[in-house]
Amino acid sequence: PVLMDSGWSLHESRIINEYLEDAYPAVRLAPLDPRARARMRLWTKYSDDVATDAVKLPSFVKNIQPELQRMAPDEVRKMVEQIPDAKVRARWTHAVTHGVSAADLQPSIDRLGDMVERMQRSLEKGAWLAGDEYSLADIDLVPFVHRLIRCELFHLVEARPRVDDWYRRISARPAFAEAIPPAGSEGVQPAPA
Repeated sequence: PVLMDSGWSLHESRIINEYLEDAYPAVRLAPLDPRARARMRLWTKYSDDVATDAVKLPSFVKNIQPELQRMAPDEVRKMVEQIPDAKVRARWTHAVTHGVSAADLQPSIDRLGDMVERMQRSLEKGAWLAGDEYSLADIDLVPFVHRLIRCELFHLVEARPRVDDWYRRISARPAFAEAIPPAGSEGVQPAPA
């Protein structure tokens, strides 16, 4: 994601969210209590350090791999060679040439299950991830929980009632509808008219 603000651009979700908190303080997204703010920061760091990586392979399998399988092999190879990040390029190369097995996916699924379990424990202490206030912690984690629907892993959430309730509350917020792409928007895109 990229944020354009008065001709200035910024990328990286967590950094964008923190910038918005600082630049537009009329809508507070961080708790005032220092301990709740620290919990919020732990969650936002967790979203970068764990959730981001854990969701990549299941997302690839559900959203990108089917598209690649419809393309000519030479076209796929050329596209993969253009990926600038060596780690991402290697992951795509392996997936394209060898496929992704259930065993390959399991570590990611385990980490996503751990994420949801950790959220369940946190939500036992308050209505939101950092405590009693909706915060950047919730904003930073909800895309990963939402992605579980698209990756056919939402049962991980449904098995944890507090996380399921949290997701239902957060997805009912008007900002959620504006920020989260509608179901079906990934994968095959409609041809231009």
